[in-house]
Amino acid sequence: MQELTPPENATTPSISLTAPEPVREIQKSEADQMVKLDDSQIPELDAKVDAFVDHVINNSVHSAEFQQNVQSIHNLGTKEIRESAQVSNRMLDLPAKSLNDSLFDNSPIAKSLTELRGIVEDLDPSKKS
Repeated sequence: MQELTPPENATTPSISLTAPEPVREIQKSEADQMVKLDDSQIPELDAKVDAFVDHVINNSVHSAEFQQNVQSIHNLGTKEIRESAQVSNRMLDLPAKSLNDSLFDNSPIAKSLTELRGIVEDLDPSKKS
């Protein structure tokens, strides 16, 4: 196994990391104003929400309609989550050697991360032949 070594250029100033300010707590009275909607769409959206809630309340929890409603709630955002995961997976599929020239500059941190990535790839049992 390859041993990690610190960067050769010791004259590089050390990096100082500072935590960002904490996110301000949002009051309930402010939350409904954060997403701006067209005033003409609000009655239509309210009607859809009311119809959905009535449909859920009036169906037995064992009915197919209720199960369909639960599934539709579960599926909200599934497509977006899947697409985001695919982007991450494509980045992870790149060999570490290609990252050295494209994503990172030639900073010591980038070199160390690329080296670490190479070590992890070497240890991956699925890549052994």
